[in-house]
Amino acid sequence: MIWFAALRAWGEECKEESGGSGGPEAGHLHRRFPNYGIPVRNAFGVDFRVGLAWGATSTSLLVGLIAAFGGYRILGLALHGGAIWYFLGLWIIANLLIGFSEELQFRANLLATLTDGIGFWPASILLSIGFGALHYFLKAHERWEDFVSTGLLGLFVCLTLRRTGSLAFAIGFHAAFDLAGLFVWSGQNAGEYAVGHLLETRRQGSG
Repeated sequence: MIWFAALRAWGEECKEESGGSGGPEAGHLHRRFPNYGIPVRNAFGVDFRVGLAWGATSTSLLVGLIAAFGGYRILGLALHGGAIWYFLGLWIIANLLIGFSEELQFRANLLATLTDGIGFWPASILLSIGFGALHYFLKAHERWEDFVSTGLLGLFVCLTLRRTGSLAFAIGFHAAFDLAGLFVWSGQNAGEYAVGHLLETRRQGSG
């Protein structure tokens, strides 16, 4: 029902903006990419680079905290020589694509449309719950903690969009967060290590 109410409210608002002609699409089509937070001109500008720093730092701090309590230990390198640079390049490209695709999917047009109907924070909370739910239900070995943390991360990047007006920070944060977790610190995803992870590690309870 909340989705129906949001779309109905959006349609009525767009109809008023367009003078009552052409239906909801007419009022919505005048928007440009930046109105949805899509970074066209400065996709890799300052906000993106700051997002990279935040993403890499937050993951590193989390791993450091786990290690401090004995839950994570580095045993050595899993890659050597040219393989390090090969997989580093692949994972940079892959995580940039993931960052762009997921942020544009969940925090661009969809967030703007729901915001028109139910307001920014209700829309952000609703989409963040959906973001966490998709990861929880569609990925193996996910626990309720993963659901909550992924949803909170989604809410955080919604806040950054509201503060900066662009998804550039969110894309950089998302890409660096995943790159640091999967490749650099070589954590597990869906119960498995990523192909081409950098480090041999041991987690508490992993044997």
